[in-house]
Amino acid sequence: MKIRKKILFALVCLVIMSGIAGANPLAYDYTAIDDYALAAQKEHEESLLSLTNYFLLGVKNDQEKARVIYRWMSDRIAYDASSYFANIDSLTEPTPNEVFQRRKGVCDSYAILFVELAENLGIQAVKVDGIGKGLSYSVGRRLETATNHSWNAVRIDGLWYLLDVTWGAGYIQDRQFVKHFKPFYFCTPPEQFINDHYPVDDAMQLLSPPISKEAFEQMVFLQPAYYLDSLKLVSHKEGVIETDGRLVIRLLVPPTVLVSARLEHNGKIVGEQFVFLQRRDNILDVLVNPPLPGEQVLKIFSKRKSAPKDAPYDWALDYCLRVFTGTGKDAVYPKLFGDYTTSGAYLFEPLTGILKANKSYNFRIDVPGADEVVVVHGNRWFRLFRKDNLWEGSLTIPAQDITIYAKFAGEVEHSSLISYRVK
Repeated sequence: MKIRKKILFALVCLVIMSGIAGANPLAYDYTAIDDYALAAQKEHEESLLSLTNYFLLGVKNDQEKARVIYRWMSDRIAYDASSYFANIDSLTEPTPNEVFQRRKGVCDSYAILFVELAENLGIQAVKVDGIGKGLSYSVGRRLETATNHSWNAVRIDGLWYLLDVTWGAGYIQDRQFVKHFKPFYFCTPPEQFINDHYPVDDAMQLLSPPISKEAFEQMVFLQPAYYLDSLKLVSHKEGVIETDGRLVIRLLVPPTVLVSARLEHNGKIVGEQFVFLQRRDNILDVLVNPPLPGEQVLKIFSKRKSAPKDAPYDWALDYCLRVFTGTGKDAVYPKLFGDYTTSGAYLFEPLTGILKANKSYNFRIDVPGADEVVVVHGNRWFRLFRKDNLWEGSLTIPAQDITIYAKFAGEVEHSSLISYRVK
């Protein structure tokens, strides 16, 4: 059996290195086959044989064979979080039937069962071992281990594709497994898959040329939302940024996507208003004032504008900031409200979040679609004037906090955009 597996793996590597590997995921509507996978009844799941026979009745091609396994496993096999946190590492691999009967396992178990079911359906698959940037990973960290994760490669119509059923099944929260289907990890393009999966065998990257482990470690930590929302790095292409203080990170963001960001230190949010987002068309500038020296994480999130207003943002990417000199706790930006982001507003000045009382400041802001823009302190309103598509004005700041509001066409009430603290 071991000799057979070694020969099979050698053949796989030969095919991959000969340039036959697919570069893109399959363009295919899996709605019907996903529904079929989830519709399996108890009598279909009594044994691997009965499940195989059920699958064979509902699939038409290699794509559907791979997908029906992926969808069924992601729903029926739970991640064994208790074994993961207990650091239980079995000396022997579980058999496919043991995984099937338990309906639970860690990544190795998922990969083993996928190979068995694929072979039963007449398609070729292999288990791939390597490094996964999973639960315990943080951006910028050196990866000392040779392997901590397993996933699969599957051959569909003569081309090899990568998938990870474990990560497609859900995630860990508060040390418990949460089932949450992620189609992203099925036939993921190799240039995306490599961001968080580094195989022991370079050939299993399905990239030509393959990247080095050092390059893998230096990557920005990109999440599925980064690709699904079509974000693109412009300015900083490596995950670790060394800085003396203020910095600006630039991304391309489609007009249909909203973005938010925050700064964290040891897993806790670093106060408020140390990150400020400025957007012009598709160009997004993320302005950062790290207040503390030391290592911090900049987390960026995204969501579609078409999503419900109260829908959460999805985690898109992380940077590690190694800060030599912090900017201090008072180096904050103005506080932004939701309507600032959704309206496409752009603030030119003042960009500091703390203003000095009795000092004069110039205000310049672009607010597309606004009929009126006002600076409010207490019960007093100061109207800005439109000039060259900008709203402008000069104001001596009173000894109380102020807020900028805008009234948009067709609306009765003003919407809050930005607020400043006053000292």
